[in-house]
Amino acid sequence: MQEVYLHLGLQKTATTLFQLEIFPKLQGIYFYNKPKIKRVLEEPIAGDKILLSEEGWSHTFTPRGKLPAPSEIDYEFSLLGKLHARFPRAKIILGIREKESWVKSLFSRFYLETQDDDFEKFRTEINPKFLNQFRYIRQILLLFDEVFIYDYDNFLSNKQKVIENMCAFMGVSVPIDIDTDKRYNVSLFSWEKGRCKRRN
Repeated sequence: MQEVYLHLGLQKTATTLFQLEIFPKLQGIYFYNKPKIKRVLEEPIAGDKILLSEEGWSHTFTPRGKLPAPSEIDYEFSLLGKLHARFPRAKIILGIREKESWVKSLFSRFYLETQDDDFEKFRTEINPKFLNQFRYIRQILLLFDEVFIYDYDNFLSNKQKVIENMCAFMGVSVPIDIDTDKRYNVSLFSWEKGRCKRRN
């Protein structure tokens, strides 16, 4: 029977670092980086033990000049159901992040898409349902039996330990020669006394 692991983000929880620096170096598991959802749901995926990683399947902020609407949030929940129907015994890997830090990081992504640097406007207009990570986590726990959740701030303070625990969850060895200090999608803002300033 195929053993399936789904890495669902959340966005801005070191997802890109895992996708580019860690997951490709795992031994004994087939890694698929950002596969198309249509292929995943409708076509056979090769490998006795596979890892699929795509934050776009999860509770993910996709600005494109706008804030997430309720219909987009509902879609993420329905997609969880479709993934469960396709892989009912899948094991889930999910990163979470402290709310205030998460909002600031999402805002930097929003600015890249829109060039709108009004943080307070962003903060008041973003759908509060979207910021409720635990609502999303509850849905995952209802659907899937085995879930590994790591906290982004804990990862920053002890990267090796989080990676070891994640690899143990997947039943693979910790890869050697990984650079966990690489930074991807770095914020364009510095934060001082609760206010954002664009970096020079």
